[in-house]
Amino acid sequence: MNTKKLFSALLLSVSAWAVPAHAVDTLSAVHAFPATWVYSKSFLEFVRKVNAAGKGIVEIKVRGGPEAIGQFEQPNAVRDGVVDMVYTPCAFMQAASPSAMPSVPAPWTAPPPASQVPCPL
Repeated sequence: MNTKKLFSALLLSVSAWAVPAHAVDTLSAVHAFPATWVYSKSFLEFVRKVNAAGKGIVEIKVRGGPEAIGQFEQPNAVRDGVVDMVYTPCAFMQAASPSAMPSVPAPWTAPPPASQVPCPL
């Protein structure tokens, strides 16, 4: 092989590595409640802050709320890869993700009657 061609190919390959690729990671998201509700407003504010701080690095595109994907279908949409993230109460996620279960309080039990509580004296 001609050394001049080899050197040209080597120089071209090195220069290709020297140019950084600027790919933006884009996440799609939905929220469980209408955009006018305070819960969704706080999520949309979070998205605005992430998009501003992560400009050129990460971007969250909100597809909408329950008008885009129904409230109880959103966990399955995340599981199936339709969207990347969902802003929803943990209770809505229980069927799709058993790890959401610890966020549910245990059943309430009544305290023992005062006659059964030991006296601290």
